[in-house]
Order: sequence, then C-alpha cells, then structure tokens
Amino acid sequence: MTAALICHEQAYLGQVGDSRCYLIHAGQVQQVTKDQSLVQILVDIGQMTKEEAAQSPQRNVILQSLGVRDEIEPEISAVPLAHDDYLVLSSDYLMQKVTDFKMCETISRAPTLSAACAQLVALANERGGDDNITVIVARFLKR
Repeated sequence: MTAALICHEQAYLGQVGDSRCYLIHAGQVQQVTKDQSLVQILVDIGQMTKEEAAQSPQRNVILQSLGVRDEIEPEISAVPLAHDDYLVLSSDYLMQKVTDFKMCETISRAPTLSAACAQLVALANERGGDDNITVIVARFLKR
C-alpha cells in the first residue's frame, strides 16, 4: 500500500510493501518510494544492480505487507510539489511493464487523469498482465 496526503505544497507519503509513488516534475519521472523487499536491500548495499533486481527470482520477497502481522512500520516521507507536478501511485507491476518515458507520455497526452490511469493499466495488461495493476494519478495545481 502507498498513500499520499497533500497539504499545502507537500505530499506526505506512507508506504508498506512494494506499491510505489512516482513524482513527475517537468517531464522527468522520479521514484520517490523504495520497495520494502529483499532485492531492494541488496541493491541498497551494492550486492545487486537495479537491472539484476528486476530479473531476480527473489524480486517478489516482500519484507512487510498489510495483513501479515498485527503491527507494521510504514515508511514515511515528504515530497515537495510544484505547479503542474503529477504523483503516480501504483502497484509494482505497472513499472515492470511500462517504462518511465511511456508513463510520462501517456499521462501528458491523456484527455483526463482517469483516462491516463485506464490507458496505463491497459498497456501493462497488453505487455503481460499476469499480476494485479492499480494506478492513481494526481495533478498538483498551485493557486
């Protein structure tokens, strides 16, 4: 699970497991959460590259998830937002099938955010679709 609370010009994020949050700022995509997984730890300590992690048979070993234990420790972070930024919250499977570039392009060309979500899910399904895919896109407009 990944959740976002928008307050003033900040996104406060809470994350458990391998659902993700991405920030699209000025056409650049940045993953702002880290998977709580075995391969992410191996990447963090330099024993595995991101490319190796994406192909690892252990990539689905999640260290925390909802419903497994009574108590969890979500990762909490804050991300500053600027006018016309997008936050994308998604299950990990979306990004296994859709590149950062294609995600950004799809969101920028879609007539609505709802259409962007539907197009991203459809694209990921066309490219494999063997896991659940959930996407939320929010656009920040400063007043």
